[in-house]
This record gives sequence, structure tokens and C-alpha cells, in this order.
Amino acid sequence: MWDTFNKELRLPEDVVSIEWLEITNSGKDESLGVIWGFGGSCQSGGSCSPVGNVDTIYEFNIPRKNVTKLGIRMPFAGDLPATIDYENHKAYVFAGNTLQIIDVATQTEIERKNLSFNLGSGTAVFDSISNNIFITRWSSPVVELWEYNPSANTLEYKIHFGYTTNLVYPYMAIDPSGRKIYVMAHCAVKYDIELNEYIIMPVNGDINNPCRNFDRQEGTATFNPNGNLYVFGGKLNSGFGPVTDTIKQLNPVTYAATTLSSPVLPEERESATSQYYSVDGHSYILGGSSQDNLGSNTIFKCNLSSCGLVSHGMGGI
Repeated sequence: MWDTFNKELRLPEDVVSIEWLEITNSGKDESLGVIWGFGGSCQSGGSCSPVGNVDTIYEFNIPRKNVTKLGIRMPFAGDLPATIDYENHKAYVFAGNTLQIIDVATQTEIERKNLSFNLGSGTAVFDSISNNIFITRWSSPVVELWEYNPSANTLEYKIHFGYTTNLVYPYMAIDPSGRKIYVMAHCAVKYDIELNEYIIMPVNGDINNPCRNFDRQEGTATFNPNGNLYVFGGKLNSGFGPVTDTIKQLNPVTYAATTLSSPVLPEERESATSQYYSVDGHSYILGGSSQDNLGSNTIFKCNLSSCGLVSHGMGGI
């Protein structure tokens, strides 16, 4: 059975429902019980307007089961790297040469800082050990990894993942205590924070073709305290499709991967974002695109035994 609650949120009457085609960046603050979704894009054929990239920030309050569109917006629209430093309750949005810093509790902008480098589009994760932020920069045909130090306001180039990694539209997950970052698309890469090295994980022991048994382009993933990565949805066949509703479990130590027969997502999903919430032991998957290439305003809630629909209606642009 689906783990379903509060299927339809009651949004203010003046809020128009948005459908997200892509929302690749999010962050969580567990002490406040919230997940923020940053930016993304609106797909034609859905109920949102205008079509194109958006600059909105949404807050999903998990205990209240409530979604609101924040009054503050990103400096400009797009897939801007963004995440939350949940130790200090600050959100960081990397918008070109500008860094926007937002107070998560008050939902107000603290300040903007100049950056030494324009990171463009990408994804970001917060490292609770160093209190730094790691960002992927999509520099086709390779992906670069950068580290931002909030205390010093410095950006440091770390490494680039080579051509063979096949990281097209990558997504990330982090294991802070294990000092590992996982960057995924058609292949799955494990990056060692301390050593500044990476490997392409030979999924299911396939050394000659390490990506063949992963194959989850434009998915989204969370790292679970049980030591496994869980990849939700994505495109199969090197990104040519179809879009899947399955969940792939990957052990990043043994490289054993299993496509779970149960649970599965209520619908196919690609280009979504996700966060693991340790308070209730669930992963939350926000937005994304369905099989018919229409954006979705849904939130799914998944644990190891079930997945369900949390909410419809992510607010208005």
C-alpha cells in the first residue's frame, strides 16, 4: 500500500498551481522541519505560467504538511546551485558572480556577496563536517567540482570528472561522516573529500562497463543512514528513456545495485530533487517531470517499504 497522507494541500485561493519540469536543487533544515526547493523550470502544456526558467523558492514544512512560496526570490531564474547550511540555518544561492545568503528561519535575505568565479548551472550539497558547500559546475562535456568556504568567502576548484564518467545533467548526494560525495547520471561516481580523488563505481562488479548497471540519468538520490544510496526515477538507456518509476538501491562500498520491485514511485519521475529526513526516516522527492514530459507539482514520501503521494499544489510563480 502507498504510504499516503494529506493527498491535497489547501493552498491560499490566490495561489496558482505550479508544475515543475525541473527542480534540481534543494536543501533541508531538520531542526526547523523544512525542505526548500530552488528555481527550476516551467513546462508548456502544464498549468504554470510563464513557461521557462523560474526564480522561485518553495518551502515544504514537513510536520505541518504545508507548502508555501517564499516572498524572496533568487537573483535570477534557472538551475542555479543552491542548498541549505542546516548547522547555521542559512540558504546559499550561487547566481553567477553573486552569492545570495538567506536566513531560513525568517525567510529573509541576509546579504549578497561577490564571487570570484561564475559557476553557471549545477547542483550543490552541504558538508556538515567542514561546514563548506560542494558544487558541481556543468561545463560540457565534463563536470567540475568546486568547494565554497562561507567563513572565508572563497571558491576553490577541486577536480573535474573526465569524459568517461558520462555525467550529463548530474545530481548529487553526500555522506558527510564517510567523507564521500556521490555524483550520478548515466554513471555513478564516488568522490573522496579528504583525498580529492574519484572513481567510477563498477556497479555490480562490471569493471569493463561500470555504468551499464547504473543507468539513471536525470534521477535524484539520497544517502540513507543504513549506508546505501537510493536513486529515485530517472531516464533509462543512457538518457534516451523511458522515464522510470523505480528505485535503485546502491551500496557504495560493495557496488552492489538492485532495482527494487517494491516500493516504486506512484508515477514515473525525472529531473526531481530529494532530501532524506531523519526525523521520520523518509526521503521526500519534490517536483520533476513525468513520462509525458509534463512537470509535476507532487511530493512523494518514501521509506524502505512504501512510497506515497504527500501533496499536490506547489504554489504559484
